[in-house]
Amino acid sequence: MDEPTFRLMFPQASKFKKIFQPLTKLFEAMPLYVTQEGIDIKSMSSDKNTMVIFTMPSTSFEEYQVNEENVVVKIDSDELNKVVKRGTKDDAVILEYYKGSPYLHVKFLNRKTSVEREFKIQAFEVPEEEHLDEPQVQLTVTAKMDPADLRHVVADAKIVSDEVEVSTPDNETLTFVSFEANKSYEAELKLFNPLVSLVVEKEAKAKYSVQHLYDATRAYQAAKELTLEFATDMPMKLEMSMEAGSELRMWIAPRL
Repeated sequence: MDEPTFRLMFPQASKFKKIFQPLTKLFEAMPLYVTQEGIDIKSMSSDKNTMVIFTMPSTSFEEYQVNEENVVVKIDSDELNKVVKRGTKDDAVILEYYKGSPYLHVKFLNRKTSVEREFKIQAFEVPEEEHLDEPQVQLTVTAKMDPADLRHVVADAKIVSDEVEVSTPDNETLTFVSFEANKSYEAELKLFNPLVSLVVEKEAKAKYSVQHLYDATRAYQAAKELTLEFATDMPMKLEMSMEAGSELRMWIAPRL
């Protein structure tokens, strides 16, 4: 068989699952950029309301072989999601792609038994997309917190409404408010309880889709730290430092 365009081995499939499953929820087809330095995703979500920037360096992989300078492969997200669920903590996961193939090969190699399982999922090589510029806006509020804390707040708000208002009533409080007829929800996150830090250059208030925030925080279990930035009626920027040296950054459009 010809040499693969790329062959990447990640040491633990269960950790790979925690990182990649949340990303599959953002795209119908995930655009995976594979370079000598690592793998990247930089694209708008399928609904065009969230910009997603994800990076994982080549050093995160046990084996990293790329035989072309830059490769862009679009992968069926639903199929990738189903496959990565099958990985366990005893498996290494191997991604292989052969130029011109309609498939991405996803293999699980059990470290204990040496059993290898292989899936082929729909994928196709595409030209590199036009450069996507991040919003050039001044954000006046920066909060750092445990990713799980934001996830719980968003999950609560989702019960009440499809919209949440985020604001800073003072320099030590970040509030989330959702309301509809006959029901409401409010959460106050205080400096040091549970916010790690909060910097308010100017008080801010903005509304966002709860579903967009819910999708953006799906990766909370693989994230070590979360930084939230926003300003009045401006996009929200979420940054997460994740396992295996990966980074996830998202820009979420406001509701005006």
